[in-house]
Amino acid sequence: MSLYLDTKYLNLLKSQLSHFKQIDHDTYCCRCTVCGDSKKDANKTRMYFFVKGNGLRVYCHNCGYSNSFINYLKYTDATLYKQYLFDVLQDKQITRQLQRNASTTETLNNLR
Repeated sequence: MSLYLDTKYLNLLKSQLSHFKQIDHDTYCCRCTVCGDSKKDANKTRMYFFVKGNGLRVYCHNCGYSNSFINYLKYTDATLYKQYLFDVLQDKQITRQLQRNASTTETLNNLR
C-alpha cells in the first residue's frame, strides 16, 4: 500500500512484538510471531520488516515466513488491520475529492 501507512501501523503494533527494535532507517526486527524464533535463546530476533517497493515486507530468517505488511497485520491484529483499511479508504476519498475539485476549477477557468 503506502510506506507511510505501513510505518505508522508498525509503530502502533510494536508494543505487541517481543524484542522489537529499529535496525536502520527503514529496517526493523523482532522475535518471530509465527514460529516463536529460538527455543534456546529468548533474545534472538530473526523477523525483519524492511522496505520493498512501495511498502514494508516481513521476513523471518528462521522459518522463512514472508508477506506484505498488510497481510501480516491482518494475521497479527485484526483491530489494527481494520483501522488500516479505514485509513486507506479515507486517503482514496480525499484523493478523489481533490481530483474532482481540480477538474472543477479547470472547467471554470476554461469557461471564463
